[in-house]
Amino acid sequence: AGANNASTGHSSVIYEGSGSTSQRITGFPFSPDLVWLKCRGAAENHNLMDTVRGWGKRLKTNNTNAEETFSGGGFYPDGFAPETTSDDQNKNATTFVAWGWDAGDSDPVSNTDGSITSTVKASTTNGFSIVTWTGTGANATVGHGLSSAPDWVLVKDRDNANDWIVWHSALADGTQHLKLNATEASSPNATYWNSTAPSSSVISLGNNSKTNGSSQKFIAYCWHDVTGKQ
Repeated sequence: AGANNASTGHSSVIYEGSGSTSQRITGFPFSPDLVWLKCRGAAENHNLMDTVRGWGKRLKTNNTNAEETFSGGGFYPDGFAPETTSDDQNKNATTFVAWGWDAGDSDPVSNTDGSITSTVKASTTNGFSIVTWTGTGANATVGHGLSSAPDWVLVKDRDNANDWIVWHSALADGTQHLKLNATEASSPNATYWNSTAPSSSVISLGNNSKTNGSSQKFIAYCWHDVTGKQ
């Protein structure tokens, strides 16, 4: 993405944790809507925070944990402040990397493109959106807010210990999936995506509890290729 590159809507920073002192991490050329950070010098968890769920709620891509809450820290116009005493975010004298994505300047909106109403924050310029919804347990679709079909979709059940389910355009069709938190190869399963690849307006969901469990809260991060950007 290049150093502090605003034009791609993606950037990254490196910082050193303080352990017990509140600090503000700057260097993003935009106000990040998704921050994905990882301790580089110790075996700590990945942490993902976004502006749709709100700071203080994190998911961990290296495990199946449900969404966790924490206090302290926050989003800023040029970065974020990590949770002060968290080894995952601010381990003393240890280096961290944080990746940030820009989903645009507008507030999250209700999206009715799918059979399930979703809440979406999207930047069609950057080809990135954040999508939340409540599952139905039956075949359905949710609007993603982008102008093209996503090339990459990450889905997580926020309420339960379930796998991160991944679709990518390199998988060729809507029956295939990967698991972000696991090492297994891709495999077919019609119940995740209802055997349907994402379209220019919606993500298709089957009846699997990992992508569309009844009354469960879900989040998806969606990206598509944008001409002239990597």
